[in-house]
Amino acid sequence: MTFSTSIGEGTLGDVGNGCFVHPADEVVRRLTEEGTVRLPGTGGPLGVVFASDGGGRLFAVGEDGAVYRSSTASSGPDTAEFDRVADDLPQFLDLLHRSVLRFLRTGEPGYL
Repeated sequence: MTFSTSIGEGTLGDVGNGCFVHPADEVVRRLTEEGTVRLPGTGGPLGVVFASDGGGRLFAVGEDGAVYRSSTASSGPDTAEFDRVADDLPQFLDLLHRSVLRFLRTGEPGYL
């Protein structure tokens, strides 16, 4: 919740397919309605979806603190397979920051 009270939400349409960090109330609503997701696949740790991209991929924080991204666009978190993309939220935000800087320097969208 520290992140949400400091940042709120973020919309970065020019990073990769886009990166949309959902507002805290949406994360809580989604958690209440859909519950946690299994990361990766069906045997992994539980996680909470907190962001998405413009291509239908979901980002989730696992109970282990790591950040995961769905490997393909999905119709919902219950059908998605997830791959680990960062050890924790600060590392994920650093990747996002570097993608934004790359876009500003080169005009290339970067990747998350």
